Amino acid sequence: MINEGSKSFVHKNVDSDNELKLFKPFKDLCTHIATDLKACAACMRSSRSFATTLVEMSHSLEFAMHHLPTLTELSMKKERKHLAEILSDMSGRYL
Repeated sequence: MINEGSKSFVHKNVDSDNELKLFKPFKDLCTHIATDLKACAACMRSSRSFATTLVEMSHSLEFAMHHLPTLTELSMKKERKHLAEILSDMSGRYL
């Protein structure tokens, strides 16, 4: 998941792979984040969706940071810490 992001589950065999529980670690991570989000904002209606969005956004932005630099300001420093700060800021604003 870390290196390949959505390529690990956006393919034609995703349903059978899901039945084999190959995505359980990814789902567990998203569930954990969603639980924490719900604890911070009990009225949040879409905590699982937002958690999944955060994880996917982190993958997409890190990829862009290294390979498609004009898509993100992160390309200036290319630091995961800066990416984490941006995601944290976005989360705070959303909450």
